[in-house]
Amino acid sequence: MNREEFRPLGVAMTRLLARIRRLIEGRLIPDLLERPSAARGTIVDVIGEAWMSGALTGYMVHGAYLEAPASMPPSLAKPLAEQALEHADWTAARIRETLADREATMAVVSLLARSSTEASAWMGHDTAARGVANMMEAGFKRWVRSWPRKEEREHSSLEGQVLPEPELFTLPSGARVYGPRDWDRYPEPSEWINCGHALVYLREVTPADVLYNPPTQSAVYGRP
Repeated sequence: MNREEFRPLGVAMTRLLARIRRLIEGRLIPDLLERPSAARGTIVDVIGEAWMSGALTGYMVHGAYLEAPASMPPSLAKPLAEQALEHADWTAARIRETLADREATMAVVSLLARSSTEASAWMGHDTAARGVANMMEAGFKRWVRSWPRKEEREHSSLEGQVLPEPELFTLPSGARVYGPRDWDRYPEPSEWINCGHALVYLREVTPADVLYNPPTQSAVYGRP
């Protein structure tokens, strides 16, 4: 595998997102257009399914790479299911609040439904990937590209960089993040939407992998 790429994830997530888009267009968007103030059950079902499907995909892809058991153990599956429901409830409240303040046109509803659901799938993936990495004692992470390059972003400079799993990468802007799509530490859609990046977790690394490479700061492997 190219040290800056992890294409199996891109393949798996492309398939998942195509299935999720059919769910969005066939169920979520019609319900939101017809009864935006009463569609909570639909939102919870669709968002919860997207989140958990992303988690299962994350476990499958990263688990295969890390040689984890083929079936997700209950010790990981149970908390992931709980997080999926919690996230779905939170998202339902957010969507209903957003639509209460504006006209539920096709354009507004479509954008909100697609962005919320696809982001939920990625959140499930990222959470499960970290979970299986911890389960398999993968102590390092590498910032990689999972889709063919379509556009350059400043954080593309991090491709190939390796850090100990708990440490934070430093974006060119100076913000520090756990990995791609770290919305809590850096809530900028322009940074993360369709960026094509992910983390791949590693149990073993070589000295060349962990050489200090600015702008990321590592407490273990060097500072400027």
